[in-house]
Amino acid sequence: MYVLFDTETTGLNPTKNGILTAYFAVIKKDQVIDELELFIKCDPTKFVVEQAALDVNKIVIEEHNKTADEPEVAGKKLKEFLENASKDLPLFKSGKKEKLNPAGQFFHFDVPFIEQILPEWSTFVNRKGFDTSANGMTMYNFGFITNPSPSLGQLLDIFDIQHDKNGLHNAKTDAQQCFKVFLEMRKLRKRFENLFKEAGITASDFITGKTRF
Repeated sequence: MYVLFDTETTGLNPTKNGILTAYFAVIKKDQVIDELELFIKCDPTKFVVEQAALDVNKIVIEEHNKTADEPEVAGKKLKEFLENASKDLPLFKSGKKEKLNPAGQFFHFDVPFIEQILPEWSTFVNRKGFDTSANGMTMYNFGFITNPSPSLGQLLDIFDIQHDKNGLHNAKTDAQQCFKVFLEMRKLRKRFENLFKEAGITASDFITGKTRF
């Protein structure tokens, strides 16, 4: 199972900037079976709030903080959400429970911000997963697209997925749109698996782009 997620923050550096909003969707057999949206209160005395980030995500800190959860409360909600999502995961032979696989657009950026409210994130979620930005690079390596590092908006356009370009940079909206890209990429991968097999192309070739069409 996957947990697909996105965040909005006060900047790009998790050592000085803070998390503001987050959205998580649990995916099983290409269907969303549970979701959680969080609004996290930001302490401007603890985190640097960069206006450039707020210009992008359109969050007004003062208004946001009026209804947002304290970080500890948000972390508790997220932990309960992940515990519930993980409860039916199978066990390894060692007896350890499998973890959820992460998914999203360049999700490695989001993880250290999420760990601000849930340091034990890695207890529930693997480090490697389905990164749509990395898969976009694979599409470039195979000559399917011309941009080696497509944005979420560009990927939506590539797959002809309708979207409001002004509506991006909202954690929930971005994650929901990313889910559509996730599905299209999985379809594309399945479609070419047999072709790759017939051509003698390995999974490693597919990932690294050693073979081009």
